[in-house]
Amino acid sequence: MRFDFQSLLNSLTTVFAWMPSLVLLGMPIVGLYTGLIYVDEIGVLRIAWVSLLVIGGTAGFLGLTAVSWGLKLSLITQLLCLCCGAITLISTIVIGYMSGDPMLKLGLSVIEVYLFISPLFFLILHAFLTAKRLHLQKPYR
Repeated sequence: MRFDFQSLLNSLTTVFAWMPSLVLLGMPIVGLYTGLIYVDEIGVLRIAWVSLLVIGGTAGFLGLTAVSWGLKLSLITQLLCLCCGAITLISTIVIGYMSGDPMLKLGLSVIEVYLFISPLFFLILHAFLTAKRLHLQKPYR
């Protein structure tokens, strides 16, 4: 019975978290590229912030890939990647909801919930499950 639950959870994670994160992974990379082109107008601090979002988003994507597709990462690395992805996604959602710019503004449409809220839910869920597995492991002695 445990195998069936794990398969269902991995399937739901692939559909509702990994696929949207694949789309979200391209967005900050385009933003970083655009920022580097217009570095004089945007400023170095904003480019550094976008670079941190790109690194955190990539780490979260690696964590979800480890969960969905069985990428072999140690549990500590997987937990770190999932937490970085969750923190980055929370930051992105807060920026989107607080932004006055209509280009960055987020709402509660179905697409925005699928792209932002759904991956966040599964990132946090798998971070807790990975932390539990890490806690249950016997320490090396």
